Amino acid sequence: MERLTEKHYAEKGYYMKCSETCEKRSCDTCDSMADIVDRLGEYEDAEEQGLLVRLPCTVGELVWVCYPKFKRITRVVYMAKSDILDDVECGAIICRTREEAEAALKGEDEYV
Repeated sequence: MERLTEKHYAEKGYYMKCSETCEKRSCDTCDSMADIVDRLGEYEDAEEQGLLVRLPCTVGELVWVCYPKFKRITRVVYMAKSDILDDVECGAIICRTREEAEAALKGEDEYV
């Protein structure tokens, strides 16, 4: 899938890739704007239907996993997206740092 936007280098947010070479003064009549709106609509539809999942980490990333059910913390490098989903469905809390995992294990409100 071709990206229609780029992350802004100096600020938060995104800009339309076509704006780099655009000669129009208004995006209102631009075909690219229609493509972006259509794509956003597809993502919103997928989210409403429960088809869009935001994973708490990426495949290959070293993370700390808190298993409250077993009162245990461990370091993990997930090798597949399905492994991440399996752990989350079983109640695991995936954290970027050991401190976050320890707080989650203690049941601190911020991480539960």
